[in-house]
Parts: sequence; structure tokens; C-alpha cells
Amino acid sequence: MNKRVVFIFLFLILSSSLTVAATMVADNEKYTITVELNKGWNLIPAILPDKGILPDSQIKSSDIKVVWYYSPIQKKYLQVYPNMDKGFANEDDDFVLTNAFWVYSNKADTLVYSTLEDYPPIGDRQLFSGWNLVSMTPDLVEGPQNPDLTLEEIKGNCNIIKEFYFFDGQWVLFNMPEMDSTLLGKGMAIKVTDNCKLGKKGISNPPQLPEQTNPINDNTLGDIAGLPNKISTYVLYKTTQADRECSTDGKICLAGYRGEYRDTSSNKIVFVVLSDIVVGDETQYLNSIKKVYVPQGGELETASIDSSILFRLEHHELFWFSGKDYPAVIFTQQGEITLDENYGYESYSYGIATVDNPVIKKLVSLHPSISIS
Repeated sequence: MNKRVVFIFLFLILSSSLTVAATMVADNEKYTITVELNKGWNLIPAILPDKGILPDSQIKSSDIKVVWYYSPIQKKYLQVYPNMDKGFANEDDDFVLTNAFWVYSNKADTLVYSTLEDYPPIGDRQLFSGWNLVSMTPDLVEGPQNPDLTLEEIKGNCNIIKEFYFFDGQWVLFNMPEMDSTLLGKGMAIKVTDNCKLGKKGISNPPQLPEQTNPINDNTLGDIAGLPNKISTYVLYKTTQADRECSTDGKICLAGYRGEYRDTSSNKIVFVVLSDIVVGDETQYLNSIKKVYVPQGGELETASIDSSILFRLEHHELFWFSGKDYPAVIFTQQGEITLDENYGYESYSYGIATVDNPVIKKLVSLHPSISIS
């Protein structure tokens, strides 16, 4: 999508309304959202029509013509529905599904849906330099717990240049004295100078739990996940249990653990996901990936370590199959981490995934790849 099209999307998309009230009912860290859609474009918290719409919704997936996500990382629009762009499938669900999406509805009626993904605390709501489409959740608008809440109070360490909301078919510059409750269940376009995080003034995030973060001297961190605690100069900094994730048709599901390795001699970082295929098999999983990354047919790019063949998705990603029950699939991403000395937050950038990385070499030695046809 060229810059002119993106500009049109950002400033000339027609048909949405701010005045219609929405509700967001907490379900653990997810939300059930009830919102009135207009016929045409609506900017609302992320939705996957073929998975998230609930039975009591008046608007069904067949009423939704198209859904778009603006990636503040890739700086472009990615189609989510009915055809998912491969660039969307490659981004982290934990981040993507807490953004606001453009939804084009063929009719005006009530939409009821689940957000599917957990929303992080306000202090962990990441924005990236440039434009961000931000979901307006209860902690970002006025309410019983947040009376007279202002944008200044929730901007965290962000330097906000511009902010707009979408009203009556056009963008309106945000100049409200407070974060009005009518913003709930909508999306706002917020432009910031640098990568940053939202957050309430006077409230700092608590330290992470000891079993989640490093560790340099913790030799048991990776035991449950089956990850080595130290590989060459890399130390296992964090492990988390990965949520069960399924394809849209439910025929393939994975579950396992995530790990984060940090190099003690540089700012390099390696993300690792070890997964069991709990529904489906390796061939089905590989074919589903090929449909996204090589839709016209053909094969994925590969790399090799000795006799093990690794598949490449994007430039920073390598994955392979081990033939074991766990981990059946090993997925890796390579990049660098940067600490902002002024504000204390971390940002990530991806690099080229290489088979020379010691973490990749070690994982291949522990879980050699098998051939999948």
C-alpha cells in the first residue's frame, strides 16, 4: 500500500460515530465489548470476526466487509479479514490484538465480541514512533475509578505530537479537557516522537516476579520450559507460558513456552518459542504457513546446520520441526535491545536471523530437525 493510500486511510475514511456509548466488561484481562457500529467505517478495539463475535451479536461476521490493522512497527496497513496479509500473521498477537482496528460494516447495528487477547496494564501499553491506533479501554477514559482523567495523566513517558478521534465520518483533533467516557470502546490515532509507553503519573509498575526475570544466578529458570539457562554468552532472561493458539478453522493448535535470551557481551537478543502441536500435525502446520508466505505455490526459504534444515519466514525468523512431542516446533527471532536512558524503557529491533548464533546452534543440537513433506 503506497503512502498516498495510507494517508487516505488515516484522514479520509468515512462513517463512524463517537457519540454512541459502548461497554467493555472485563473477563479476566480480556474484554467483552458491546458497541453500536455505523454502516461504513468504524474504529474499534481489535476484532477477529471469524473468532471473536459472540452469539448474541446482531452484527455477524457476514456483515463485516473488511478489517484493517495499521502496524506502527511496519508503518503500513495490513488486512486482517477476510484475507489476512502475511505481515499480520508475522506480528506478535499480544501486541497487535490490543490495538484499534478499522472495521467496515455493511449495516448499522450492535456488535458484541470478545477481544480474545489479554490487555496489558496501562504502564505496559507500548506505542511506537509515528502513528498508533490505540484502543480506548476503561483505564484510559473517565469512570468511577478515573474521575476527571486527562490525556496528560495517562501519557506516561510519551511525547505526543497529535491526537485525533473519528467522529461523524471524519477525523477530529482531540481537544477535550478530559478523556470523556464516550471514547470507551473506540480507537484514537495518537502520534508520538519516539517509542514509548503510556502510564499514569505518580504510579510506577511493580517489579516483575523473580521466576519471570533473570536470573543471572538462577540456574532453574528454564527447567519447566526445557530451555538451557545459559548458552555461550547468552543468559535466559525470561520464560513465560505461551497461550494456546489455533488457526482460524481450529484445525491446528499450538501450546508451549516462550523464552528470551540476552547476550551479556552485547545488546543482542534471541526470542524462542518451544511448542507442542496439540491439534493437527507438522505437515498441516507447515502447509498453513506456506499458504500465508508463499500463496502462489513454491517453498519457503531454508537454512541448514549440519543435516538439520531450518525454515525462514521473515528475515529475522527461523523455525524447524523436531519430531518430538515437546517441543514439536522450535520458533526463533533474532534482534537487538535498546534501553532508553532518559525514561528507562526497553525497545526491540529485529536483525537478520543467522545459523551462526550460538542459541540457534545449541537448540538445533538439542532438537535436530526432521524432514516434513
